[in-house]
Amino acid sequence: MNDKKKTKGLLEQELANPRDRTAQLEKSIKGYWQSEKQFRDFVENAPVGIYRSNFKGDILYANRALMAMFEFNSPQELISQGVVARYKNRKDRERLIQIVKEKGSVDNFEVEVLTKIGKTKCAILSAVPEGDMIWGMMIDITERKRAEDALQEETLRNELILKTTMHGFFITDMEGKILKANPTAALISGYLQDELIGMHVLDLDPLLSLESFQGHRKLSMKIGCHRFETKCRRKDGRIIDVEVSQNFLEIGRQKSFFSFFTDITQRKQAEKTLREREKELEAKRSSLEEVNVALKVLLKRRDEDKADLEEKVMVNLKELIGPYLQKLRESGLNAKQRAYFEVLESNINSIISPFARSLGSKYLGLTPKEILVANLIRQGKTAKEIAELWNISRRTVESHRENMRRKLRLKKQKKNLRSYLLSLK
Repeated sequence: MNDKKKTKGLLEQELANPRDRTAQLEKSIKGYWQSEKQFRDFVENAPVGIYRSNFKGDILYANRALMAMFEFNSPQELISQGVVARYKNRKDRERLIQIVKEKGSVDNFEVEVLTKIGKTKCAILSAVPEGDMIWGMMIDITERKRAEDALQEETLRNELILKTTMHGFFITDMEGKILKANPTAALISGYLQDELIGMHVLDLDPLLSLESFQGHRKLSMKIGCHRFETKCRRKDGRIIDVEVSQNFLEIGRQKSFFSFFTDITQRKQAEKTLREREKELEAKRSSLEEVNVALKVLLKRRDEDKADLEEKVMVNLKELIGPYLQKLRESGLNAKQRAYFEVLESNINSIISPFARSLGSKYLGLTPKEILVANLIRQGKTAKEIAELWNISRRTVESHRENMRRKLRLKKQKKNLRSYLLSLK
C-alpha cells in the first residue's frame, strides 16, 4: 500500500510540471496501466490529456481532459474519428511517428490541433511506443501561446519605440553601469551602442560627482521618477547639456534604472542669449529713463524760458510802446486816424493776450485774413467798418464771416459769431 501511495505521489509530482516531466509520466502510465483501478481513476481525472493509439491513428483510449480539449462530449465520439483528424497539418503526425520510431520517444512536440468544431488550438505532445501502440500526453498551451505572442508583440513594439524615439535611453544597474542603450543615446553621446554597454554613467558626465550621482539615485528610488539637468561629454570631447528623466524599476530581485535624456544645448544657449538680451534691454530702459528725466528738465526749463520771454515782451510793449500810444490818442486824431489807432491798439493787445494764439492753435483752418476779421468782429466792428478799415468790399467781409461760421461749425447753429468769439479764452 505504501508503494501505491508512493507511486501516486510520484505521478502527482510529475503532473505538477508536465512540460518538463512528460516522458517520465508516460513511462509510469505504461508500467502501471494494468496494475490497479485507483491508478486508472487518477489517469482518467488527470488535468492533462492522456491517450493511447496505434501507429495507424486509431484511438484506443482518451481521458476526460483530452475530450474537453477537443470539445467532444463522449470518448466514443473522439475515438470514432481517430487521432489523425485532430492534426491541423497531417504531416505533423507523420513527423511525430517518425521521431518515435527513430528515437524511441518524443518530448514537447509542439503542434496545432483542431477541435470538434474546427477551432485551432496549440498543444505540446509527448509520446512513447509500447509494441505497436503509442502512449501519448497532450497539454493545451493555446492561452500561453497567446500570452507569449502578446508579450513578444509588446516587446517588439517597445523595442521599436526605443529605437525610433528622439530621446536617448539607458538601462543601468544599481552601480551605474550601462546595460542597454538605444540608437539615439549613441547619436547624442557620439559612441557606438556596443561601446556604451558596460560604461559607467560617470564616464559620460565630467561634472557629476559620485555624491551627486548617488543623490539622484536615492531620489529616483524614493519617488519613482526624478528629473534633473546635467552635462554629457561626447566621445569627441565636446560637452553638451542634457535633461535626464530617471525611473527606478524593481522586478522581483532585479533592480535597475531606466533613464531618458535629451540634448538641451541649443535650448540652454537660447536661454542664455535671452537673459543677455534682457540685461541689455534693462540697461537701455535705465538709460532711457535717465534721458526722459533730462528731457523733462529741459522742457521745464524751456517753459520757464518761454514764460520769461513772454513776460519780457509784454513788459517791453507796455513800457516802450504803451506811452507813445497814449500820446498818440491825445494828439487830436481825425475820425479815420482814430479808427486806425483803435485797430492798432487792439492788435497790440491781441499780441499780448491769448486770443489770437488760442484762435490760431485751436482752429488751424482759419486763414490769417480770417483771423484779422475775427478779431475786428470780436471788438464789435460792423461789416461796413471792417470794409472801410481794410479797403475791401463789404461783400468780401461777409464772405469771410460765412467761411468762419462754416469752419467753426456754426453754420447750422443760431449762435452769434461775435458772442462765440468772445467766449474763447
